[in-house]
Amino acid sequence: MGWIIDLLKDVPLSAVIREQFISVEKQLATAEKKISSIEAENAKLQSQVRELRQEIQRRDDVIQDEKSHDTFLDKIEEKILLFLYSRGRKGATVDQVVRDKTVSLSPLVAKMHLTKLFDLDMVKTYPGNDRLNYYRLEDPGTEYLIKHKLITQPVVPADG
Repeated sequence: MGWIIDLLKDVPLSAVIREQFISVEKQLATAEKKISSIEAENAKLQSQVRELRQEIQRRDDVIQDEKSHDTFLDKIEEKILLFLYSRGRKGATVDQVVRDKTVSLSPLVAKMHLTKLFDLDMVKTYPGNDRLNYYRLEDPGTEYLIKHKLITQPVVPADG
């Protein structure tokens, strides 16, 4: 018998009360089994949630990696990258990009495209001695040009 009955076995009780105690003790045992089962199921579900979160993160990483490798720029942005490539380490200001005959954009549109290239880490900005911001081609920009066969080798042209 259960611990309640063991405790009360020497205490004189009516048969009805004794049966009620036995019934409560059975209900308690059943509830404890259910709690144990639920706790085991909860632990299993928590483990599954952890595994699923890891799988989701892994897939998100793969998707982000694919997106970064399959970036396609429009023709204007490719022309800007090629122009910056031709400028070498000097880079170019927005006005210099605008004045290039192969690019031919308004300053506002040129700035918009340069900002997109900056956000993709293909170009970086730096201040020049004349207090203007210069844009310079970075490795991801050069890699894009090579990958899309816009240049054949990653040799930076000589400054001049």
